[in-house]
Amino acid sequence: METHHADLIWTEALALIAQRLNEGTFRIWFGPTAGLGFVDDTFLVGVTSDFARDWIQTRFSGLCLLYTSPSPRDRTRSRMQ
Repeated sequence: METHHADLIWTEALALIAQRLNEGTFRIWFGPTAGLGFVDDTFLVGVTSDFARDWIQTRFSGLCLLYTSPSPRDRTRSRMQ
């Protein structure tokens, strides 16, 4: 996994996600996350707990997928870890 590349992808994704959420929601759920990189066709995002992982996946997985995929037709997936 290339960490620097993952950081850039996740930083760009976070900037776009921040535009879609109110500041408090963004800060609470996405502030303590980190882009970990790709494993096959899945972009991994590090989170602080199982609860945070479940909350983000349930409510925001579409945003994460949208902003970590190179194109809308790409088969990239996102997974919180």
